Amino acid sequence: MLNSINDALEFMRSGTTSDIVADAVAKVGEKNVRVILTELFGWMKRQRKFNHEKPLELRSEFTWCQCLASFLESELAFNRLLKIDDNQVAYRDDVTQETRAQIRELVAEGYQPVLRPLKV
Repeated sequence: MLNSINDALEFMRSGTTSDIVADAVAKVGEKNVRVILTELFGWMKRQRKFNHEKPLELRSEFTWCQCLASFLESELAFNRLLKIDDNQVAYRDDVTQETRAQIRELVAEGYQPVLRPLKV
């Protein structure tokens, strides 16, 4: 699971597309993958900063929210970590508090948003 987080962080940092990131891009497009990861990583960083586990609210009018289910089913395997329930994203019940803390730490250290032009 943590390998998926690391691959996604590397994609966001450098644009490097591993095989599992490429699968997510094929399913929902590069722009949507970037937006989804920006939203998910931002949510995880806020959890760490404010020491809470509030779910991430989804709004159906946003394209990234519409693509999220397909993204979770990609080879990145975020579906092993996260679930969608009642228009909210939360950790799966079987993800331990220790794993959640490791994920948040990885994201806090590895995700520093940088504006980059999209490859067309």
